[in-house]
Amino acid sequence: MCGIAGVVVWDESFRVSREMLLKMSAAIAHRGPDGEGMLLTREHEPIDEEHPQIAFAFRRLAILDPDPRAMQPFTIGQHTLIFNGEIYNYRELRDEISKVRPEFQWRTTGDTEVLLMSYQVWGEKCVDHLIGQFAFAVNNYF
Repeated sequence: MCGIAGVVVWDESFRVSREMLLKMSAAIAHRGPDGEGMLLTREHEPIDEEHPQIAFAFRRLAILDPDPRAMQPFTIGQHTLIFNGEIYNYRELRDEISKVRPEFQWRTTGDTEVLLMSYQVWGEKCVDHLIGQFAFAVNNYF
């Protein structure tokens, strides 16, 4: 399975630096030799409850969708996702989401995009629709 790591900072008492994020990614490198991705927000901007700092690290083990377009962190609109695991019913969910959002243009064939779109359609209740084993985090603060 892939590897994910993340930190959310709600005040100025602590900041994640780019160097720390690189160390987080290196610590989980054995989980994903096929690529890595990172997100670091508010590196130099003020941090508060309305504008937290988000640090995501992702190490990829490309099994389900090896296409580079499925690389994480994965962003659609204002939401960014890091995800580890597998959504077993992602094909069925993709069909269901396509009926609710027929205008949406899918760019991958795997479960990562389906998971993020599930979040966009159902919010936190998306987990009620998922069958699988997974851990994920979504950034809502862009």
